[in-house]
Amino acid sequence: MPLTTVSRWVKVGEERHRVAGVTHDQRQDSVRRSRPGTAAHLHREPSNRFDPNAVAIFVNRKQVGYLQAETAARLAPRMDAGTVRFEAKVADVWSFESDDADEIWMMDLMLSRFEKRSVEVVHYSRMAQLTFQAAVDGVRSKILPTLKNAVVGTSRATDRVFQKFTGGDITLLWIMRGVAVVLLVGMIAAVVDALV
Repeated sequence: MPLTTVSRWVKVGEERHRVAGVTHDQRQDSVRRSRPGTAAHLHREPSNRFDPNAVAIFVNRKQVGYLQAETAARLAPRMDAGTVRFEAKVADVWSFESDDADEIWMMDLMLSRFEKRSVEVVHYSRMAQLTFQAAVDGVRSKILPTLKNAVVGTSRATDRVFQKFTGGDITLLWIMRGVAVVLLVGMIAAVVDALV
């Protein structure tokens, strides 16, 4: 079977991280409205004046915070080099009461990490051929006999006609002819039964 080697993004792990900076710049409302499972988007900020490794986090087009500095320092160089890609989603949102009796909303993020890997794949033309053959085999072995039995029942004469059109190497044309013959034989049998 002919194979081709291609480069694909392959999921290699997941990491859960606490979102930092959720109390700054009026982000609390966006954090509070976020729901677990919602997609989050990571945006590198190499020109951030506080941290050149900063990775901002957006949910529903609103910034909710940043990756923590230690995490950003580890991931940012790989993101910049294009050797890793992340898909993020909100893992959890919760609140607690601060010392000032204010309700503070927090968020955890689930990061799925993808890396480029070389994988071998079957040629599409061969895959199409195998898929077609599997469909043909399924039609020949299951669908056509079931259809024949439902329409005309079982008899040696119909079995011989049916076998003639469905035996050997079968193609889509022969499948259609076989179905047509089964339906035609069924109609003839119905007419003969009505006359007798």
